Amino acid sequence: MPLNGRWIYLAVGAAGACTAALHGAGWLGVVGMLCYVIWLRYVFRPSWLKPVFLTAAVAVIYMWVLVFDAANQADELPEEGSAYAVISETPQVDGDRLRMPVEIAAEGIQVQAFAFLQNEAEKQKSEALKQGMECYMTGEFERPSTATNFHAFDYKEYLYTEQIHWQWFLEAIPVDCQPAYTWLDYLEHYRQAGVSQVASLLEDPFAGVAAALLFGERKLLDPEVETMYQRLGLIHVLAVSGLHVGIVSFVVYRVFIRFALTKVQALTSLVWLLPLYALLTGAAPSVVRAALIGMLVALALRFHWKLSPLDGLGFAALLMLWADPYYIQHIGFQLSFLITAAIILSRGWLFEKKRNYLSQLFFVSLISQIAAVPVLLYHFHEFSWISPLLNLWFVPFMTLFIMPAAALSFFIVFIHPSLLVIFSPVNSILSFIHDALITVESWRFGFIVFGQPSLGDVFVLSLATAGLLLSFECHRRVMFIAWSGWVLLLGWPAITASIDQTGKVTMLDVGQGDSIVIQWPQREAVDVIDAGGIVSFINEDESWREQSEPFEPGRDVVGPYLKSQGITKIDRLIITHGHWDHYGGAFHLLEAFDVRKVVYGAVAVDEPGEQRFLHAVAEAGSEFIQVRAGDSWMRSDAPVQVLAPIGHETDLNDRSIVLQKTIGQMEWLFMGDLETEGERRLVQQERALEEVDVLKAGHHGSRTSTTPDFLEAVSPEAVLISAGRNNLYGHPHEEVIERLEMNEVPALRTDQLGAVRYTFQEGVPGKFEAARRQKEVTN
Repeated sequence: MPLNGRWIYLAVGAAGACTAALHGAGWLGVVGMLCYVIWLRYVFRPSWLKPVFLTAAVAVIYMWVLVFDAANQADELPEEGSAYAVISETPQVDGDRLRMPVEIAAEGIQVQAFAFLQNEAEKQKSEALKQGMECYMTGEFERPSTATNFHAFDYKEYLYTEQIHWQWFLEAIPVDCQPAYTWLDYLEHYRQAGVSQVASLLEDPFAGVAAALLFGERKLLDPEVETMYQRLGLIHVLAVSGLHVGIVSFVVYRVFIRFALTKVQALTSLVWLLPLYALLTGAAPSVVRAALIGMLVALALRFHWKLSPLDGLGFAALLMLWADPYYIQHIGFQLSFLITAAIILSRGWLFEKKRNYLSQLFFVSLISQIAAVPVLLYHFHEFSWISPLLNLWFVPFMTLFIMPAAALSFFIVFIHPSLLVIFSPVNSILSFIHDALITVESWRFGFIVFGQPSLGDVFVLSLATAGLLLSFECHRRVMFIAWSGWVLLLGWPAITASIDQTGKVTMLDVGQGDSIVIQWPQREAVDVIDAGGIVSFINEDESWREQSEPFEPGRDVVGPYLKSQGITKIDRLIITHGHWDHYGGAFHLLEAFDVRKVVYGAVAVDEPGEQRFLHAVAEAGSEFIQVRAGDSWMRSDAPVQVLAPIGHETDLNDRSIVLQKTIGQMEWLFMGDLETEGERRLVQQERALEEVDVLKAGHHGSRTSTTPDFLEAVSPEAVLISAGRNNLYGHPHEEVIERLEMNEVPALRTDQLGAVRYTFQEGVPGKFEAARRQKEVTN
């Protein structure tokens, strides 16, 4: 190998080239390239030849990625929405939803197909669909939507990296299905059959863990349990990776030798079998990496090559990025290679003879978590500092107890399935441990919330992380300086937030509901008005329609947005009234955030849901405050005025808390779900209703709100409307939109624009922006 001992340097450059090409080079790409050249010059001094060669190779990779990405363009679709298509991957059926990527047979175009199942019979037929079937499908094609909330998961971008540019919403489930299987399809069928066998013969939660360890399939895991593994930094123990590949390779190799194969024959066979094992276990980036490295080691032994661990890792990364540069954006790829590289680079002092097993295990866990911090913060905005301690005992438990039990259960299925009863104690122990870990996950102090870092922040933090890991082999003074700098970088967002003069008002897209987050300058306070909530229309006799983890605005929108802003404390959670689409998401906020005060109207609490919510407030230890017209509290040296309710309203919507406040030189009026009668009362009250600049329309733009008289009285410059796309109620109603257009008042709607955010500073005109970037309005 002409680059023997140098593949890791080329792999680092290739990763940077892929990132720069896909995200736009800019100043960060230039700085990154300069750092790379300086690093190569330092490593290979006094030679110039190798740095020049490696830099040129990275430039070629950069241009290749640009060409690769430019070729990823949307194809023309059939004029009609009907066609025969081949199912590309195993269909996913969740409740009354069917989702699967398919390839339109005639055009060879990949699209993402969806179907809403009408009855249980359709669900059973959908569950019988397999990868490789060619079926006749009818529906409408649509472009994927961009993210509708700031810093949220972008499904369109995800599909783009899968080279899919269209969604196909099917009118009915696929029909006239015929097998068109390839050998790859048969492998996937065998994998899914194994998962089904595990699901039918083992009990939860052991079944979910066993399916993950044996087949790389996590769909049997309870969503709450899987989230717990992710947040506590334990998800790697469920990933098929180097340990699994190493064990399988060793066992297969010894079996081949036992059956009289020569060493050369055994190693050659291993090279062919490892890709099959990767496919049978889901071909996630971690197992692909491990399989490639296993193949390289086998080839090195076969042909007597010198292959260092870093060379193997670097060459595997290069192969994966050359095959698909979009791997660089995959969190599994990032974590797998970063953590493995960190452990390899630290092996010199990590496995010193003076260290005992527990000490080595602790430092392996610590190094892994430190190396993962930049990636975790970029994707999840938080990390758990408890994770190294949990890994200290959980990794041995899984490796020495659960993993062998999962493998043994697989073989017992072929001997006598009735013997699987011996795993009942395993299931009980695992259930107990999961419950304990879920409790640990609920400890808010166990997590450090960083906020959404930019690529520049990640770059700087990655350099600091590399310096910290290198300092482990240096003098204690150097290590202290490295630790201090690293901790300072982690705390920097909190420091800057406390002096930042910028404030934000964000109307989040929570579907058919309301949620508004107000961040006051210098992080004086964070107030949240409502938290969204999805009303379920599933009847008791339609349990088959229930999804494993249905959309929940508090968990899926409001909470992640707050974390993306580095927010862990809510000063006031204001629930305008007792409708689920306003307080349903608050249950999650009470569990996941330090909610100091909960504000509710001084009205009768009649509904069972409201009473359950008040119970949750008491359990969370938040102060409960009831307000009525005439009350107020201070923000930014000015009062937040409560204009309603009065206290004797009977209709739930008219019990809404109405707030008025000057924010960023603009007068704001937040209406909750106040309707006609409530608006009339505000107009006619003794205290004259002042004109406002920004009106948050009542009741999602319903015709029962934003009446002509009220609109004339407040005369807004802009109206915010929170409504779900294609909602069942038709909000916002056409007559309201026409009324606003007649008055030349722009309507900023979440169903069209996604989340809408107003950014302001005292004494400086503010600016509106939309998450979907379709419209921008400035004051």
